[in-house]
Amino acid sequence: MSDENFMPSMSPVDDFMPRELYNPMVAAVWSIFLTPAFGEWCLLQNCKALDDDEGVFRSQSWFAGMIGAVFVYLLLPPFPGDKLLYIALYFAWFFGSCRPHERMLLTVAPEYLRKSWLKPLFCGCGCYCLLGIIALLGALLCFKGLICEAIPPPAVPPAFLPPVQGTN
Repeated sequence: MSDENFMPSMSPVDDFMPRELYNPMVAAVWSIFLTPAFGEWCLLQNCKALDDDEGVFRSQSWFAGMIGAVFVYLLLPPFPGDKLLYIALYFAWFFGSCRPHERMLLTVAPEYLRKSWLKPLFCGCGCYCLLGIIALLGALLCFKGLICEAIPPPAVPPAFLPPVQGTN
């Protein structure tokens, strides 16, 4: 008997091999701190890995909506209950996109491999810091404009004024 029968086949990976995907519940937890847009980006990557065109479209729509909602939320001045607005946004995303995505994964890929969170967390924290820097620069520019408008220009001494025509 030859040893050829016991060698694993070197065939290409078939469709039944488990794929590396992000855990939607972990994405939901990180989204509390990094906005629901971060979580939806992770779900979008899952749909792309599963070649789910309908899921990609749905995730892209949610992602665009979350980016828009986060920017609108950041542009609003602080008001009583503004944190409740963010919590409502989070729960709308969680129950509208994250939970259905988790249920879909349980039926389509119940034994998926867990993908590393290092890259998305690094990118998410980097985007969060970049957004903070942009907000800080914007605030400094606005503050500088307010200071310039509040302080009158210095008075010019009469010796430096041009002579008025008709007087000697």
